[in-house]
Amino acid sequence: MLIHESNFYRQGTTPWANNYYTDKGKTLPLTPPFDLAAEDPSNQRTDENRGAIWDAYARLVAFASEALSVVTSEDICSLAHSTVKPAP
Repeated sequence: MLIHESNFYRQGTTPWANNYYTDKGKTLPLTPPFDLAAEDPSNQRTDENRGAIWDAYARLVAFASEALSVVTSEDICSLAHSTVKPAP
């Protein structure tokens, strides 16, 4: 699971999207020099929403610590090959 630090306290469009893209959908990238003073298009989360996210994150960390299973890229490739069915 990928969690950015801004996910805990900001919502909506990525806070830095306007620094590197011309649109909120991040489909039209800017070219250097980037606009580091661009307006932040995101919104602040409510205290209740932040609390719910932190609680979910704590549960995620607790689950991960109990279900830890180290795998290598070779393991992942083997799993992928074992679950892919050839086309008829």
